[in-house]
Amino acid sequence: MPVKKERFWTIVATCLAFVIIQLDVTIVNVAIPSISMQLDSDISGMQWIIDAYTLALAVVLLMAGVLGDRWGSRRIFLAGFSVFGFASLVCGMSTSTELLIAARAVQGFGGALVLPTSLALIAHACKGDDVLRAKAVSIWAASGAIATAAGPILGGLLVSTIGWSWIFYVNVPICIFATFITIKVISETTRSNKGQFDFLGQIIITVGLLVLISSLIRAGSHGLGDNFVTDGIIIFAISITAFLIRQATAYNPIVPLHLFRILPFSSSVLSASLLSLTFYGLIFVLSLYFHHVLGYSPAETGAAFLPLTGVIVIANLASVSLIRKVGYRVAISGGLFVAALGYAYLALMPNYSALLPMVPGMMMVTLGMGTAIPATTTVVIGSVDKNISGTASAILNTGRQFAGALGVAVFGAIVSDHAATIAVNIREVYVISALVLVLAMFKSMFCIGKSIVPYSITTLKKATA
Repeated sequence: MPVKKERFWTIVATCLAFVIIQLDVTIVNVAIPSISMQLDSDISGMQWIIDAYTLALAVVLLMAGVLGDRWGSRRIFLAGFSVFGFASLVCGMSTSTELLIAARAVQGFGGALVLPTSLALIAHACKGDDVLRAKAVSIWAASGAIATAAGPILGGLLVSTIGWSWIFYVNVPICIFATFITIKVISETTRSNKGQFDFLGQIIITVGLLVLISSLIRAGSHGLGDNFVTDGIIIFAISITAFLIRQATAYNPIVPLHLFRILPFSSSVLSASLLSLTFYGLIFVLSLYFHHVLGYSPAETGAAFLPLTGVIVIANLASVSLIRKVGYRVAISGGLFVAALGYAYLALMPNYSALLPMVPGMMMVTLGMGTAIPATTTVVIGSVDKNISGTASAILNTGRQFAGALGVAVFGAIVSDHAATIAVNIREVYVISALVLVLAMFKSMFCIGKSIVPYSITTLKKATA
């Protein structure tokens, strides 16, 4: 098959993968109040409906990236679509909070299989051409941005007309179509890193992240002094220490720690993760704010999110041109700064603020995020050898998804689910978001160059031995 045709359909299939993953972030947030009323969920149940998905994404992404590199990204990509489509059906048919949370976790598992392998398939289709890869990644990122923007509107309409179950059913035809394209057109990637998979490392990090998120969600209703919360934080600290030791000593680690010695790589992962932490958390608390404080219906809530999500599409599409003109350092640090300004603006809003005065701040948040995310993604997969691009993208997206789950857990604990508490405490969410993004901006300014210099892992090991 002609290379251009395969490249085109690879971009289509991988964009569809990102679409369903991003769609299930914003579309579910809009439906959360309706779901909670029908299934009788409290604030912790609402947080788990969101975080079961993002946490499963985070913990499985590491494994998925390595499996894609070793068994072929196309094979894992197809498996992910099958799992995601099936889980979406179960989500739509759920009659209890517990069943929905479980199905959301399986959905996250499927999403984890397609996300890193989609970037690996893009890198494979571009045949080492950095310019083509940057364009393809920008289109891929823009597709996710479009889904993010469309999610609230679509979710609000579906919930208001035919019910919240359909926010999950819409994934099924997308999965079927993308599977058909992949089978017919896309070729398999080169396999590498043969050997035993680090299952022990996977178990350790899964336990650690699960315990941490559980503890933070419980802290919202029981306080930080609760024994379960304090014990969970201690277990997390022990788990993350054990995981780092395991990765440093394992023959085939799921996270090659040598990668973090590449400053552009580690800085970009940090920046993208903090952007996701603030953005995912913001979407969750704003859905509560619009519903409980402003009294919006699901359709009105979906429309209210448009200023937050609409700008990100334009910023994603313009990112390639911006990178060419100013380089990666300015694109990433500038994007972080603009997003931080947006959160600072929102922090100055009075309690019980109406939507219209909030719009400039919301638009700045997504303008900055939409500018920085494509650049960080390109730096991450462009600063390492192409034969481990799946692992590199898995590390990036693990950081982003876990940070998103953390944002929902922490910000949800801050605002609770009472109108008065939400109206007052949401300012703390804005302030925290602005501060962490400013810190990330300064790190990016010193650690990321104007262009990408690929590093060989073998060379890096020798240089740092």
